[in-house]
Amino acid sequence: MFENKNAKLVEYQESYELSYCSIGEEGCAALISALRSNPSHLKELDLSRNKPGDSGVKLLSALLEDPHCKLEKLQLWDCSIGEEGCAALISALRSNSSHLRELDLSCNKPGDTGVKLLSALVEDPHCKLKKLWLCNCNIGEEGCAALISALSSNSSHLRELDLSLNKPGDSRVKLRSALLEVSHRGEPTEVNPGLFLDSPTDSPVVNPAFPTLREINIDSIQAPEPRTRDEFLQYACDLTLDPNTAHRRLVLSDEDTAATLQQTSQPYPDVPQRFDGWTQVLCLQPLSSDRCYWEVEWRGRGSSLGVVSGSMSRKGADSGAGLGYNGQSWSLELSDMCCAAMHANQKVEIPVTYSPRVGVFLDRTAGTLTFYSVDDELVPLHTFQGLFPPSLYAAFGVGCGVGVGLDFAMGQFSSASDSIKICPL
Repeated sequence: MFENKNAKLVEYQESYELSYCSIGEEGCAALISALRSNPSHLKELDLSRNKPGDSGVKLLSALLEDPHCKLEKLQLWDCSIGEEGCAALISALRSNSSHLRELDLSCNKPGDTGVKLLSALVEDPHCKLKKLWLCNCNIGEEGCAALISALSSNSSHLRELDLSLNKPGDSRVKLRSALLEVSHRGEPTEVNPGLFLDSPTDSPVVNPAFPTLREINIDSIQAPEPRTRDEFLQYACDLTLDPNTAHRRLVLSDEDTAATLQQTSQPYPDVPQRFDGWTQVLCLQPLSSDRCYWEVEWRGRGSSLGVVSGSMSRKGADSGAGLGYNGQSWSLELSDMCCAAMHANQKVEIPVTYSPRVGVFLDRTAGTLTFYSVDDELVPLHTFQGLFPPSLYAAFGVGCGVGVGLDFAMGQFSSASDSIKICPL
């Protein structure tokens, strides 16, 4: 398609904006084959939010190492690139690095290994890179140290650096101190240590010691919406059930990560936090992060899961204490027969097959709570939109909701038939 129909276009066009085009390895191969016929005109290439993967990037690397290629801007944001693809890409760029000015590898998985290779590129005296985006690239302390070491040795070109949503850990402080020391020795460096501060300045003030690099307030950068399970897992939170909230007919197990419905009541103490009508339980830890993800497995005739305000009533069997039956809770009710989303006693039926494992993603910045069926891939079931209260907890109803409450009241169930478990991630 690219070689024949668009041959003239390929010959003269300098910029290709091909983001969100569902380009996989095969499409990438066709595109690169066409571009290789005359690479000298190509200045900008944007393949963001496609799926070329490591294999496709290896094909792209063959184009980049062509001495006739004069690419200045390359955007590969969220292209499913791992360490292998990153290695091929950096190898090609090192062999022909004098033209590239902007590189965006955000939301890929080069990790520390890939960033070490990238550091070798940045350190190359022929490298003229001015803008480097590595947001959400699974970079740890080791990778950050390698990158900053390279930047310190070749700092005359880089003007923008985005390392937000990585995990530099203690190296935030160590790197800042090291860079300041380099500056005090009189050796020029353009890495702004504000990029590594937990609380960057409110305004992009230029630091006299680092006069040329523009400071980016990383608090203002919103991460892209996760699409794959691996991307959701970076927001995984550790949750355990709160024994003081568990209904007396719920037995907690597996270090308070599982709850099973029993016919007989347990001798739990009478505390204000405990549910005494609905067979429900809350998590001990509040959902305090802007983005939280967890997965739950359920068994039996039916259960419900969702989030509740910390101020929701725990007493009585009316709607005020039922998960999804009031304005302070949002839930998904599940059984082997049906599925429904509940909020403020409003039910939305969801046509879905049996889903024994469910993922829940809370995104406060976007004002959304989304439930997913978890299998080989995540399938969205329902999304609530709105403002969520600051005090918010994951909540579970075992053997309640979706029409099984009457069976329970009549004792028509077998022991240990209904249960939920928070999955380790």
